Amino acid sequence: MGLEEHQLMTKELVAGLNEFIAGGRTFDCVSCLSVLHHFVRQIRGNHGTPADEVLAKIAQITKTVMFFDMGQDHESVKGFTPDYIKTWLLQKGGFKEVIALGVDEDNVGKYARAYRRTLFACLK
Repeated sequence: MGLEEHQLMTKELVAGLNEFIAGGRTFDCVSCLSVLHHFVRQIRGNHGTPADEVLAKIAQITKTVMFFDMGQDHESVKGFTPDYIKTWLLQKGGFKEVIALGVDEDNVGKYARAYRRTLFACLK
């Protein structure tokens, strides 16, 4: 068992979000894992869509809850500490509540610096 081809969609993130928004599509549960720090880094280099705008679009298609993590201050995403991320999600995402669920603690191996991220549940 698994997904059939017609159930899958592959698109550039912002274009896909714009399609969902234009079509009035929302989802009860959205996962945004290890994505938005790439937009933070792009904007600091003056390229691409601002992270605030991408977050607002993701929040717009989220009906109930979004599970979220991203690169943080200890991974060279300067200033994006768990406290800052929580405030950012509340302010720029318009979520009513943001709950830190825990921290990834398997800080070993090739990607050791990419761990210790906080996972958040963002509630509408």
